[in-house]
Amino acid sequence: MCFNSPSYIHDPGNRPRVIVIILIALLHVSPILSGAVTFKAPSGQILGRTGALNDDAWSFFTNPAGAAKMVVPVAGIGYQNDYLLNELSSRSALFVVPTSLCVGATGFSHYGFRHFSIQNYSLMAARELAPWLNMGMRFNYHLRQQTGSKNFGLLTIDTGIQFFPDEKVSIGFFVSNPGQVKWDLDEIVEYHPTFVSSAIQYQPVPALKFELGVAKEMELPAAISFFMEGPLHPQFLMRGGAATSPLRLGIGAGVIWQSLMFDIGLNHHSTLGLSSSFGILFNLPSIKRRQSEAGI
Repeated sequence: MCFNSPSYIHDPGNRPRVIVIILIALLHVSPILSGAVTFKAPSGQILGRTGALNDDAWSFFTNPAGAAKMVVPVAGIGYQNDYLLNELSSRSALFVVPTSLCVGATGFSHYGFRHFSIQNYSLMAARELAPWLNMGMRFNYHLRQQTGSKNFGLLTIDTGIQFFPDEKVSIGFFVSNPGQVKWDLDEIVEYHPTFVSSAIQYQPVPALKFELGVAKEMELPAAISFFMEGPLHPQFLMRGGAATSPLRLGIGAGVIWQSLMFDIGLNHHSTLGLSSSFGILFNLPSIKRRQSEAGI
């Protein structure tokens, strides 16, 4: 039976095989999906934003330099779904700890389903080198699992910086896998995404952000993005974004409740449809804060 026949594709018994084939194909031709194996943050990439200027805990997945100014420990979990397919979903967890030396973090994300998945284990370090400069690095171990094949591992490094030339202007750069490390699948060498992203942001007033970005994966067209964020209430943020190559429109929100931050983002792909990302961040009280509250 031909693979592209409707009866083959819609046969429930063939669904896992079809999803694996689609996933592998899209990983090779789409920067949208290849970036998704590292989780699209609900305040960042899911909205079409490059993520180069993320400045919350989700910067762990988009540009580690963005975490350099964090002052309290943060724990978080997230879930992302591509095109309403459970097979193309990812789950993530992270833990960020500021120290006197740097801001350190560890995180995990799992992308895929039972027959094909990629697990990412990451360690991050970020530091404020000057009031106008942040820098961060992330070390990743990728574990690839596929039914009928043995497991394969890959080590990569990502790095990013953020400049603040003016109190209203920010500039960010991020490079993922700059060494262009590839998968060594026994006798086959397979591509692993290498991409760069940059963004410039203008804040006419505090908390109101306008951002223009460019993301480029090797051998693929550059994507240009626009993002904006503003408060409708001190505890409620609205976000919106758009990106090209292909056209994607995003909308999202952030809700602050005591020590919790709820983030959600929706993205509409011009051809493949709707994707979503949701996350919860919990600000943990630091030891110094507890001592101060206790009068120590």
